[in-house]
Amino acid sequence: MFANQLRFRSNLFNGSQASPRWTSPYAYGEDLAEWLRARLQCAEYTLGKPSYAVEGWCMECRSGHESHQIRVSKVGTEQWMIEVARSRSWLASLVLPQPAMDRALADAIHAALLGEPAVREVRWIHQRQTVAARRLE
Repeated sequence: MFANQLRFRSNLFNGSQASPRWTSPYAYGEDLAEWLRARLQCAEYTLGKPSYAVEGWCMECRSGHESHQIRVSKVGTEQWMIEVARSRSWLASLVLPQPAMDRALADAIHAALLGEPAVREVRWIHQRQTVAARRLE
């Protein structure tokens, strides 16, 4: 479960032609993941190589002893989403609320997007539910 989502609009990234290497029609976002990775590598973060995930791309981000998962995906016409969550065990994700993401990481992602003229309408959406809490609704 990803705790924090950032959505924005941009025509900078490929949102119309799926890579022939992937069979899913939702395999957009590889170029966004690489773009974000390049900008965060310049900060204090170490990022893994983006890998294909269901409906998007995912990469690990480390800073000191902290580890986060970052997932990017296309969610509409020229609309993109970046989801960020602290890495933790599967059991903890079922019963405990998602801890807040690292504020410095949020600021670094936000600054990278705001520094790109082709990015607009940047907004954060915070989710604070566990899988168990969602099942009770």
